[in-house]
Amino acid sequence: MLINLRNALMAGKRLPYDAEVEYLGSTGTQWIDTGLNSTTDGFCDFEIAFRKKTISGQYFASPFGYQYGSTARYAMWGGTSNADTNLYVGVNASNKVATSIDTAWHLFKLRNGVAVELDGVSTSIGQGTVRGNIGMALFATNRTSSGLGDLALVSAQISMFKIWDTDGNLLRDFIPVRKGAVGYLYDRVSGALFGNAGTGDFQYGPDVVPVEYIESHGTEYIDTGYVLSASDRIVVQAYFHANDNSGSRVLCGVGNPKLWITTGVCRFNGDNSASINNLRQLEAWNSISIDKDYCTCNGTTVPMSVGTFQDNSLSLWLFGANGSTITKTNGRIASCKIYHSDTPVRSFLPVRVGTEGAMMDVLTRRVYRNAGTGAFAYGNDLKYPIPAE
Repeated sequence: MLINLRNALMAGKRLPYDAEVEYLGSTGTQWIDTGLNSTTDGFCDFEIAFRKKTISGQYFASPFGYQYGSTARYAMWGGTSNADTNLYVGVNASNKVATSIDTAWHLFKLRNGVAVELDGVSTSIGQGTVRGNIGMALFATNRTSSGLGDLALVSAQISMFKIWDTDGNLLRDFIPVRKGAVGYLYDRVSGALFGNAGTGDFQYGPDVVPVEYIESHGTEYIDTGYVLSASDRIVVQAYFHANDNSGSRVLCGVGNPKLWITTGVCRFNGDNSASINNLRQLEAWNSISIDKDYCTCNGTTVPMSVGTFQDNSLSLWLFGANGSTITKTNGRIASCKIYHSDTPVRSFLPVRVGTEGAMMDVLTRRVYRNAGTGAFAYGNDLKYPIPAE
């Protein structure tokens, strides 16, 4: 039923692209005109998932930003000399956060007057006003006094980009796609393709295709990279191959145990556990939700016993338990969402990248590949688009 519903929701008018891809990449001569102007559109907050392919040469270039003079800044900008290799994120020269930059993937967020979040680490910043009549590009820093010009282009890859106006309206929601052999950014707000405004051709990553599920055989697992807290809730659609009432196969877990979802029991906070007697343990789909207070399985809710939250630095695994020798499960996952105080922070859906089964966090468009041995199996292809949540 879950898979049929997803197919029905995704069926609609024909999309203007052939496939969604893992990223869109520039070599330093390609760029995207977002079509936005600070006066008419009033852009404010943004999110971007990116990696710089090189960090030498033009240190001031960023994948998205404005920099003019000594004070007029917005989004991301770099140092103006070889001595300053930081990347800055903020709304002006005063309200900003500095970070060193490398060639790894990063997720940066700006909430004007609230905080800058760099790979999950949040720093409060003051309110700033974006300079009037400036345009914004992707894969470039705009350095002109007005409009869009004097671009410092950068060699980088982008997997998602969102920007909001001062009223909280989403202006652009870009994801990387290809049409034939040409890479674009597709705007999920307007339904339009945004192509190269520079020279040469964009590079792009492999096709990312939504599938019904990914399936482990007891050796594969996904490291979500997310460290749980007592305010978190996990919601997972699961299918077990092993009928094991002892709970010795973990579908989703961390610690020994901090959180486990197994064939026999759900645990949160170590001794804080609930039996899930209505779990369809063999060859059937289950809908499970767990936090420190309750476990709900297939519509039945069981209170969790009182326990002390076991905080640690281990990240949550899917198809296994990080930091434990417990057996990895033989099973399938159709979705897994993590909420922090009811705010979604991860939303994993199964995909295939070429012929490789993986998970995509559709909030950030990041692909999480098998961190174990072997290879995930996967279900049938689903229709595009990959859902946004």
